[in-house]
Amino acid sequence: MITVLMGAPGAGKTTWVQATATDEVILSSEAVRVYKEEIDIGGYMNNMRAKGLRSVRDGQSVIVDATNTITAHRIWWKQIAKRYDTPTRLIAFNTALPLLLAAQKTREYPAEDQIVKSHFNRFNRALLFVNYEGWGEVKIINRGISE
Repeated sequence: MITVLMGAPGAGKTTWVQATATDEVILSSEAVRVYKEEIDIGGYMNNMRAKGLRSVRDGQSVIVDATNTITAHRIWWKQIAKRYDTPTRLIAFNTALPLLLAAQKTREYPAEDQIVKSHFNRFNRALLFVNYEGWGEVKIINRGISE
C-alpha cells in the first residue's frame, strides 16, 4: 500500500503518522522545512522518492508524509503504484487556515506564513480534483472546517 498524505504545513499529517503507523516505511519531507537553508532540497526529495520506490518494489507499505499539494508530486506515487501493482490511498488533511498558522507558533522550526498560505491555496484547488486522480481510496480529514 502506498499512502500519500496531502495538506499544508501544520495540518496534522505527522501527528497522524505518529498515531497510526505500524510497520510502514515512513517517507517524510520534514527536513525540508527544518533544514531548508542547509540542504539540497531537490536531492533530498529525489532520495526520499528513491527509498520509496525501493520499498514498494520490495513489497513494503509506505506512507508519504509531505504536503503533496502539487499534482505531479501525488501522481508520481500513483505511477509507482501502477508499476508495482500496489494499492493506493490518499489522505487529505483539510485544515482551516487559522489552525495552520497557529500550529506554526508551536513548532521549533515553523514554516513561514506565506509558505503555509501557498500550500493552503494549492490544497484547496487540489481537493476539487483528487477524486478524479484514480486513488484506490480517498479519505478527507476535516479540522476546523464545517462539513
